[in-house]
Amino acid sequence: MKKTDNLPFIALVVMTVFIISCIDHIDTPASGKTPPPAKGMGRVEICIAGSDARTLLPDTGGIAAMSLEYKLAITKAGEDTPAVNVTFSGNNWTGELEPGDYTVDITAVKSGTSQAAARGNENLTVNKDSVSSVNVALAVLEKGTGYFSYSINIQGNVTAVNGILRFVSLSGGIARSPVAVTGANLNGTINLDSGYYRVFLNMSGITGEQTKFFGTTSAAYIADTLTTKAVYNITGDDFIPEYYFPGISNSAQLNSALAEIETSFFGAFAIFVTGSFQAGPTALTAAGFENKTIKLRSESGNEITLNNNGSLFTVGAGVTLVLENITLKGRSANNAPLVKVNKNGRLVINNGGKITGNNYVTSVDTSGGAGVYMDGGAMEIAGGEISGNTLNTSTGSNIGGGGVYAVNDSAVLMSGGAIRGNRVTKSGSNASSAPVYGGGIIVGNNSSFEMIDGVIEGNIMEFLTQNSRSLAYGGGVAIFSTSVFYFKGGKIRNNTCKAAFTNSGGRYSPDFAAGGGIFNANRLVMTGGIISGNTCTSTTNPNTFFFTELDGAYGGGIYNYGNFFTKTGGIIYGNDVSGNDSDGIPLKNSAQNDSDGLGGGHAVFSGYSGGTYARRNNTSWEAGAMDSGISGSAGGWE
Repeated sequence: MKKTDNLPFIALVVMTVFIISCIDHIDTPASGKTPPPAKGMGRVEICIAGSDARTLLPDTGGIAAMSLEYKLAITKAGEDTPAVNVTFSGNNWTGELEPGDYTVDITAVKSGTSQAAARGNENLTVNKDSVSSVNVALAVLEKGTGYFSYSINIQGNVTAVNGILRFVSLSGGIARSPVAVTGANLNGTINLDSGYYRVFLNMSGITGEQTKFFGTTSAAYIADTLTTKAVYNITGDDFIPEYYFPGISNSAQLNSALAEIETSFFGAFAIFVTGSFQAGPTALTAAGFENKTIKLRSESGNEITLNNNGSLFTVGAGVTLVLENITLKGRSANNAPLVKVNKNGRLVINNGGKITGNNYVTSVDTSGGAGVYMDGGAMEIAGGEISGNTLNTSTGSNIGGGGVYAVNDSAVLMSGGAIRGNRVTKSGSNASSAPVYGGGIIVGNNSSFEMIDGVIEGNIMEFLTQNSRSLAYGGGVAIFSTSVFYFKGGKIRNNTCKAAFTNSGGRYSPDFAAGGGIFNANRLVMTGGIISGNTCTSTTNPNTFFFTELDGAYGGGIYNYGNFFTKTGGIIYGNDVSGNDSDGIPLKNSAQNDSDGLGGGHAVFSGYSGGTYARRNNTSWEAGAMDSGISGSAGGWE
């Protein structure tokens, strides 16, 4: 046979192989792969998108588990009648359509009813002989009422559990009141308007002997007539001492953390500051901050510096602000205290916490506290310091507190740390004669100050004037108006109270400085501690006296303004009303003779009469300085 005679046979074999090869590449529905569309048509795949976003976490049932069906309508552009109008279950539908542009509408309805729960739509282009797909996200219909069912299961060593469920509408719905959660109310059902919600569960519980906290946030989809279920499985290990916000290095991050704290109902929150930055005045006074502890903490002593007039932090009622190894720094010219603590607010300064560098300029009556102003709040100084703050004024009355101004039922507890190097300065040629108080701290209006440990040192109270009387009270501490100072331990040392008058035009006006360490105008109870190295000075001409009140310097250690002072322990030594001991011996309280010859007060000077002074332990007093140290006392010593 000729070679050319074999060509028809070879062609037949090749054609057969080609056909078999094509058949092998044609998928059938049984293969599990999407079959190609019919000739001239396009295949369509429609999926319901983001089911997890439409249900509560951690409930993993999804919206499809709510006994829903999906009504699908696919309408071609320019036509009124849907090309497809079917009901399906599951999460997807497939079919074939002619080429063209379509709108896909899906409505979720409760199975067996026409009650719509959610709806979504998308545009779709179908191409010939190809596969087109689209994901349709469903949005809940903003009408009707659904149900939120919760179950809280707690295991482990947790007792005295209580908490709250709070709902924040993400769909613009009406705010829902929080729901209390207690040990007897760990299951329940709540009516909610249809919509999307952010759900907060915050709980506290006793683990061992410590109160700890649990919190979680989830997204909830509430559909009309349907029930969304939430199951919270919590162990004792899930309760933690506090919530953490790490890596805060700028004001935007700080504000974001505070905003998140505001939306959580209660607990203890630690904000870790990892960089120094400036921040504007921040008010922790909104209702969302109540019943919360906010810790500002730094591992490397970073600073937050005030960038505008005002208080860097204002602590509202029910809020506790804690400073740990972080510095709050003020401005060289500010119109407010650096930190303000409102009634029932609380400030805690632990080791490394520092409030410093604020120069508060004021002429407003009853104001002060360049470092901290307390209006009925509480403060604990357990470590760290309030230092290097200055209060400047030229007029106004009842002004003071270079470090702290605590009034109106405030309470200060000092168990460590320092109030150090603060200053009150009243000056100017026309400065008013109203006195100023407390270079370190002033306590007044039914407030209390308890000092167990720590140090109040190097604070200065100075009144420098030319044409008016100078009245300066309390270089370290000033106590006023129904308030009390319990001095149990620690040191009050090296503080200065100074009044200086410059005669202008031959006119005489005396100045009066009282209490280098402490000025007491109400109640001082000393059971321990050390008062040493404090100085009270005056530059008044001692040869002329026009006023009923004494002029000069009184009480290097303490000036007791005719009020209650008891001493049953502690040491008072080395204080001075003249600047230096004449003999240079630092452990002797020295005196300066005043204009009326009463003796200017060694360790303690008690001015006026009618006070009560008790002495039950005199072992720590300097011999020979005691008698003149209590001159002016009507009641004497018991």
